[in-house]
Amino acid sequence: MFKRISNSRLSQTALRLWTRVWVWPQMGIGLKMTLLVIVGLISLIALFDYMGTAALNENIRHSLEERVVVAQTVARHVDYILANIEHALTDAAQRGGLDDLARRDEALRAAYARLSFFGNRVLLVDPSSHVVAAYPPINADISFPDAQPVQLALNGQAFAVSRRAHPVGAEGQSALAAAPVRDAKGEIVGALVVTIDFYNPNVQTFTHPVGLGGSGYLDLVDTDGLILASTHAERVGLPSRQCGTASRDAGVCAGHAGRVGHHGASG
Repeated sequence: MFKRISNSRLSQTALRLWTRVWVWPQMGIGLKMTLLVIVGLISLIALFDYMGTAALNENIRHSLEERVVVAQTVARHVDYILANIEHALTDAAQRGGLDDLARRDEALRAAYARLSFFGNRVLLVDPSSHVVAAYPPINADISFPDAQPVQLALNGQAFAVSRRAHPVGAEGQSALAAAPVRDAKGEIVGALVVTIDFYNPNVQTFTHPVGLGGSGYLDLVDTDGLILASTHAERVGLPSRQCGTASRDAGVCAGHAGRVGHHGASG
């Protein structure tokens, strides 16, 4: 019975305290309406803020997805270009004349006529990696001892393309593709090299981009993280923060899209 009385007293005490704290019944109708309006406005502001943030995040996600598609499309296009370079370069290296000093210049001009669609120069490299002839002619002492595609071609690989830019005299750096040159006996006597020009009007991947919007950009990045080509020319040669490796000889990045990869490559 003592316990029942104690519980009753506690309940009454709690009710009195709640009545003192809960002042809503004691408020006037004007003050109540004011509080209701304030609470309603705060709720509406919070709701609209949430809806706006959600819509913005959805737009950003959709934009990034679209740029990933653009990067994937360009990566496939670069692969297509490299496949055509492989066909033209290996065929030009096998046609003969490059191992004959009397016919070499004519053979280089013929090779350039086919490869100028993709590159800006063809080079003939001897077994010691030195450039012995070029078309268009170049007045510089150039060698490629560290260019892996050249070394692979000199060692018998049918075709190799670089994953990083290599210096080509005073012309700066360029991606290279190489194929072995053989004599009548089938022995390797050098390599035919083309410097790939991704700004060639025939390619137009980086000169006439599509689907990037006003603030978007497209980069071709080598495996060292340096930009080989870009729709923003001022970015060429700078380190890329978006991607590293991708399409056969480089990475293709659109805006903040991630890496897109196709095929293998030499160094």
